[in-house]
Amino acid sequence: MDTSAFKVVILCLLALGVLNACEDGQGGSSPGNHLDNSFNSVEKLTEKFLEAAKDEDFQTMELVAADQEEFERLLWHHLPASKPGTNLTPDFVWNQSQLQSLSSLRSTVRRLKGKNIELIRVVLSGDTREYGDLKLLMEPEAVISIDGNEEKVQLFGAIMILGSEYKVYSYSL
Repeated sequence: MDTSAFKVVILCLLALGVLNACEDGQGGSSPGNHLDNSFNSVEKLTEKFLEAAKDEDFQTMELVAADQEEFERLLWHHLPASKPGTNLTPDFVWNQSQLQSLSSLRSTVRRLKGKNIELIRVVLSGDTREYGDLKLLMEPEAVISIDGNEEKVQLFGAIMILGSEYKVYSYSL
């Protein structure tokens, strides 16, 4: 095989690799820069959460929130607790934060379950914290209609954003 034919074969193989990555939903990005079960807008994320809360679907609410692997991969090494000498492990910090997060989630679900809920808009007026490629949108609020009455509520403690992917970071209010 001559050199030009070899170059064409290599280019075709590279193009196939990029196409396969895009078909898998990875958009050619490395696995380190991806959130599973994420949404392309904060509104779609919030709508999915509200739908799950209304139905008390804790499985869906768990899927749309960060998991321990994402915490350790994207956030842990940026936190002061990860520095040598603190004697804290990512597992311990994750488990402690999850206790508070799940308590807030249960309270929110009790307030919303079985109600006719409609998202009007999401208000992102809280701080934005940057941790490498990851951003946390703190204290987002949603303007929703509950059984015909408009309310401004906080549903999440923070939303994580990685590129154009959105996911709940914490339910802690």
